[in-house]
Amino acid sequence: MNYVSVDKDFFATMGIRLLEGQENLEAIQDSTKENQFVISEGTVRSIGWSNREAVSNKIRIRHGDMQFGPVIGVASDIHFQSLHFPVGPLVFEFTPGDYEYMLIKIQTEQLKETISYVESAWKEIAGDIPFSYSFLDKEYDRLYRNEELISKLFGMFSLIAVSISMAGLFALAAFTMASRVKEIGIRKVLGATEGNIYRLLAQSFLTLMGFSYLLALPAGYYFQQYLLSSFAYHAESTWFIYALAGCVNFLVATVVLLYQISKVNNQSPVESLRYE
Repeated sequence: MNYVSVDKDFFATMGIRLLEGQENLEAIQDSTKENQFVISEGTVRSIGWSNREAVSNKIRIRHGDMQFGPVIGVASDIHFQSLHFPVGPLVFEFTPGDYEYMLIKIQTEQLKETISYVESAWKEIAGDIPFSYSFLDKEYDRLYRNEELISKLFGMFSLIAVSISMAGLFALAAFTMASRVKEIGIRKVLGATEGNIYRLLAQSFLTLMGFSYLLALPAGYYFQQYLLSSFAYHAESTWFIYALAGCVNFLVATVVLLYQISKVNNQSPVESLRYE
């Protein structure tokens, strides 16, 4: 099991809720030599105890003197690793002599002055031991740096791909309309309405859009699931996301097509047929 050495103020500082043993925790003395432990809900489940039953038992871990000590409390499960991993069992041990880090909750309004004060207090207590610090939120940010980079790259390439595809659709629609100007003029002379012209010209484009959407759908679903599978906890995919993406694509394509078709549709048949 994972373990971390703490003192009794750790839980309040980190906002970890104790389910059992709050009074036992407050009674701890730093001078106590006996091993004492608070275990997480995940640890309780792994052993097969109930929360109340756990507080009346003793355990030992492969750390320190490996002597048995009482379980004095049960804490709620916390994420002590990145979200790539599920919440596992965790043991908090009270060994004041083995502390390696000091956790300080500070206000950020006067950050520079606060750090200077902490450093001066450190020098008074620790003497020549070098003072170094880091921020917990920055440490957590590093856990997801690769995902943030991938997200930015996907966003950038998606924007480029959409821009290129829309420019291509615009150019293709313009070329198609220009090549069918006389056909449209003849149809209008023969009694075709503007609605007939819109349906005729948009049908082929929207059919191609539908086929492309059906081809892209399984590929998009596969890559999304592949990226999400690296996290133990992630949002579930729903059909609404894919339906929304398809609707947005069709909407943008329809706007482009309507613009090009309206330009041709608004021309007088006389203008389009004058050289025939």
